[in-house]
Amino acid sequence: METIKQTKEFDCVKMMRDIRDKIDAETVGMTYTELRAYIDRQLENGTFWQRITRQQKMRNYA
Repeated sequence: METIKQTKEFDCVKMMRDIRDKIDAETVGMTYTELRAYIDRQLENGTFWQRITRQQKMRNYA
Protein backbone atom coordinates (compact mmCIF):
# COMPACT_ATOMS: atom_id res chain seq x y z
CA MET A 1 0.00 0.00 0.00
CA GLU A 2 1.39 3.36 -1.03
CA THR A 3 1.30 6.33 1.34
CA ILE A 4 -0.26 9.48 -0.08
CA LYS A 5 1.55 12.68 0.85
CA GLN A 6 -0.50 15.85 0.93
CA THR A 7 0.69 19.37 1.49
CA LYS A 8 -1.47 21.51 3.72
CA GLU A 9 -2.28 25.07 2.80
CA PHE A 10 -3.40 25.76 6.35
CA ASP A 11 -2.36 23.90 9.50
CA CYS A 12 -4.80 24.65 12.32
CA VAL A 13 -2.80 22.83 14.99
CA LYS A 14 0.37 24.76 14.12
CA MET A 15 -1.52 28.05 14.20
CA MET A 16 -3.03 27.22 17.60
CA ARG A 17 0.40 26.32 19.00
CA ASP A 18 1.96 29.51 17.59
CA ILE A 19 -0.77 31.65 19.15
CA ARG A 20 -0.47 29.84 22.48
CA ASP A 21 3.33 30.31 22.46
CA LYS A 22 2.89 34.03 21.72
CA ILE A 23 0.42 34.44 24.59
CA ASP A 24 2.69 32.49 26.94
CA ALA A 25 5.64 34.74 26.05
CA GLU A 26 3.56 37.90 26.57
CA THR A 27 2.14 36.81 29.93
CA VAL A 28 5.13 35.11 31.55
CA GLY A 29 5.63 36.30 35.13
CA MET A 30 2.31 38.17 35.32
CA THR A 31 0.29 38.20 38.50
CA TYR A 32 -3.37 37.19 38.43
CA THR A 33 -4.43 40.86 38.35
CA GLU A 34 -2.08 41.64 35.45
CA LEU A 35 -3.21 38.55 33.56
CA ARG A 36 -6.89 39.47 34.07
CA ALA A 37 -6.19 42.99 32.71
CA TYR A 38 -4.35 41.48 29.72
CA ILE A 39 -7.30 39.20 28.93
CA ASP A 40 -9.78 42.08 29.27
CA ARG A 41 -7.73 44.23 26.85
CA GLN A 42 -7.56 41.39 24.33
CA LEU A 43 -11.32 40.88 24.52
CA GLU A 44 -12.09 44.59 24.15
CA ASN A 45 -9.95 44.83 21.01
CA GLY A 46 -11.21 41.60 19.44
CA THR A 47 -13.83 41.69 16.70
CA PHE A 48 -15.53 38.57 18.04
CA TRP A 49 -16.12 40.17 21.44
CA GLN A 50 -17.32 43.41 19.82
CA ARG A 51 -19.84 41.45 17.75
CA ILE A 52 -21.17 39.67 20.86
CA THR A 53 -21.60 42.90 22.83
CA ARG A 54 -23.28 44.59 19.85
CA GLN A 55 -25.77 41.71 19.61
CA GLN A 56 -26.48 41.93 23.35
CA LYS A 57 -27.15 45.66 23.08
CA MET A 58 -29.52 45.06 20.16
CA ARG A 59 -31.43 42.43 22.17
CA ASN A 60 -31.79 44.80 25.10
CA TYR A 61 -33.46 47.42 22.87
CA ALA A 62 -35.95 44.94 21.41
